[in-house]
Amino acid sequence: MSRWITTEKRLMDDPELAADYHGQLEDYLNNGQLELIPKEEMFNRPHYYLPHHPVFKPSSTTTKMRISAKTSSGKSMNGILNPGPQIQAPLLDQLLRFRLKAVGFTADVARMYRQIWVDESQQDLARFFWRRSPDEPLKY
Repeated sequence: MSRWITTEKRLMDDPELAADYHGQLEDYLNNGQLELIPKEEMFNRPHYYLPHHPVFKPSSTTTKMRISAKTSSGKSMNGILNPGPQIQAPLLDQLLRFRLKAVGFTADVARMYRQIWVDESQQDLARFFWRRSPDEPLKY
């Protein structure tokens, strides 16, 4: 809770960052990638609240602001996950193969990491606090 209060103060000091941050979380809600917990279900099962904060990178061409989380140990979820083997061929190989056929096809996966669904039995271990302003009650 104290980490959220610190983030909230930072957002209040930077309205542009706050608009991006809250907009991204509302986008999660609208796309079904986030759900609010009814108050009567808040303490029914073991649960864990992830700390989260905005990371702003003006030089990025795709995502200027993203939401990240680091625990008090300094480790983030992305930092401890095993990335697995590289499944994409080297760029030179892809370019050479692209020239072999009459038709080429490319794609970009939008919101790639938000497309990974957490098993329902584990979702209570990935909760977080949020609200648009200190005047509102916290959303879980």
